[in-house]
Amino acid sequence: MKVVTRPSQLPKRPRILAIGTFDGVHVGHQKILAALVRRARRERASSVVLTFPNHPQMVLKPRRPMPMLLSLALKVDLIREQGVDYCYLADFNRRFYSQEADAFVRGFVLGKLGVRHLVVGYDFKFGKGRGGDVELLKRLSRERGFGVTIVPPVRRDGGVVSSTRIRGLIERGDLTGASRLLGRPYRIAGKVVRGAHRGGLTGYHTANVVLEGGQAPAVGVYAARVRIGLKESGGMVNVGFRPTFVPRRLRPHDPTVEVHVFDLDRNLYGNRIEVELLKRIRGEHRFPTAEALRRQLNHDEQAARQICSN
Repeated sequence: MKVVTRPSQLPKRPRILAIGTFDGVHVGHQKILAALVRRARRERASSVVLTFPNHPQMVLKPRRPMPMLLSLALKVDLIREQGVDYCYLADFNRRFYSQEADAFVRGFVLGKLGVRHLVVGYDFKFGKGRGGDVELLKRLSRERGFGVTIVPPVRRDGGVVSSTRIRGLIERGDLTGASRLLGRPYRIAGKVVRGAHRGGLTGYHTANVVLEGGQAPAVGVYAARVRIGLKESGGMVNVGFRPTFVPRRLRPHDPTVEVHVFDLDRNLYGNRIEVELLKRIRGEHRFPTAEALRRQLNHDEQAARQICSN
């Protein structure tokens, strides 16, 4: 898959387009992308996903920013895994969202992008004030002679799969529920930086990860699979504020993410790592001593190794 930032970088051959934020690339999004790829192959055309590097809500409602479920790099990787030919990262700015819905389709989708067929989800909204919907698309497709596929919702665990539902599950630490809606374990990624070197006090050395985007889950300890380059290992992750060592008055605003990789004999400073969070083992607690914390971490490790082996 080729990632582009301008329409001129797209191929001249016919284009089949899917538009969406694709926040999380969950099972509902995967159904849209599968329909896109099938249609493109049937028509011997290029499959193109138009998506955004940021969440539109961060532009529309800057005072209520909404972090993406995934970093941009992970989102692009997951779209690539669906077999898409091109990912067009469009700049969602005031000029983009201020276009009237009709003009957006006629001037941009058909005119600038030259789309033959459009694939969208059942709840797709577009144009100024989100004034365009799938009914407008159907009417315009009849008038302008382009095809349109409306992909119905996917239901799972008693409701429609949505990024909002998944975000709520992650915030509560329900990684099992989130993974069912995502179709895979929840994944975070980031760069390893130097920390406070407290691993010697507990016997558990950790990699301190600065997330490159995405949403950190509820504070607590998680079983995880860790990818470092091409190598994958089991591990456990602590998301929290280190209450055993850091007084409440000195806690940072955001929780830290610390990763302990099982059976690792080297430091990871400067490396980018990806972490699949498999299951929350427990919440975060303050222990009276480092030794008490070490004993608890021994139990956490046994539980995490068991989860990783399944």
